[in-house]
Amino acid sequence: LSETTVQIAGHVKEADRHERLQRIAGALHGTCNLYQTSENAVTANLRGAVLRAVLDQYVSPGTAKTKRLRKAAWQRSNAFLAAVVRGYLSGDGHYDEDNDRYRLGFCDNDEWAADLRSLAARLDCVLRLRRCQHKGNYGTFPGWRGEWRWSRSQHHNAKPDAQIVAIRRSRARQFFDVGVADEPHIFALA
Repeated sequence: LSETTVQIAGHVKEADRHERLQRIAGALHGTCNLYQTSENAVTANLRGAVLRAVLDQYVSPGTAKTKRLRKAAWQRSNAFLAAVVRGYLSGDGHYDEDNDRYRLGFCDNDEWAADLRSLAARLDCVLRLRRCQHKGNYGTFPGWRGEWRWSRSQHHNAKPDAQIVAIRRSRARQFFDVGVADEPHIFALA
């Protein structure tokens, strides 16, 4: 994201995605130009004042390592947030049809990981994330890997959400003891 251009990287074979980006840009009085950057990679450059204003309203500025949803996005309906997730998954997720899940992998952005956890809790979806080391053309780098499921349907190796799967040292610096007095004694925190 520059001051005038939104750049979205993708694969050259993502024709449906490219057409959708061009329709969105056109509907918001903007443009979308595609540039092939390598044998298999393409960059979609979107320009337009309305498009930029929409993104500025709902997404914080910065890079892939710092972007997250703004307060205005959280004030919208669950239908809006589900559409945000669908858009994210269509671009950055890989749909595993056999297991009815999206596989995720992204850079070391703890704020986005927290946002995804909050989205899953709010939309009653299943999200599993863990830290990892990604391997790329220029070595390894820290990041996140996981999966998103739209429903809590049971699959053959599902773990109950309340099951303790590991006890280890935490990176947390602050701890809070939270109690809920009234029924149904439910509290969620990403």
